[in-house]
Amino acid sequence: YPTKERLYLDLLIELNNQRYAIELKYKTRELELTHNNEKFKLKTHSAPNFNQYDFLKDIQRIEDIINRKKASVGYGIFLTNEKKYWKERRYLLF
Repeated sequence: YPTKERLYLDLLIELNNQRYAIELKYKTRELELTHNNEKFKLKTHSAPNFNQYDFLKDIQRIEDIINRKKASVGYGIFLTNEKKYWKERRYLLF
């Protein structure tokens, strides 16, 4: 990798002489509700297969950052209310 290449990351936290590389994803399914007088209105993010792929690219980026010694610890956080992301899928093999 070129030494002047930019690193793109959601969060880089330095704490107790360690750097933490953190990537965040927040994908939602439509939801409208009110809780404690606060209204929430979430839209549906479509294409879960592409979003899963993007998250895997985030994990690869974290691994790359750690391998390049820009961070010592990495986390990928994926928050969702869409069950398609955690429900087992069956794929057809040709």
